[in-house]
Amino acid sequence: MTTHSLELSRCESDLDCLAAPKGWFPSLFAKLRNQWKRRKSLIDDRRAFETMLALDEVVLRDIGVSRDELEWANRLPLEYNAAREVRKAAERRRRQERRNAGLPF
Repeated sequence: MTTHSLELSRCESDLDCLAAPKGWFPSLFAKLRNQWKRRKSLIDDRRAFETMLALDEVVLRDIGVSRDELEWANRLPLEYNAAREVRKAAERRRRQERRNAGLPF
């Protein structure tokens, strides 16, 4: 039995074999829409984060982050939450500063 005859044995006609399964377009559309929404959300989050770059050094020090940490996090790919990553970096820096000062962390 050839491959062609196997395909025809599963389909009533050649057109049935070429037709997409029912529901494939709505499913594909939903996936694309969800990916687009996720990407838009990531871009919106990054734009909100970028407003922190306009803050002066005194405010950044009060918040507990450095400009270098902000700029580093802003260069991360969009898939990373820049605010979360800058918080982690600031915590690591503060922990290291306490160790260097001989303080318990």
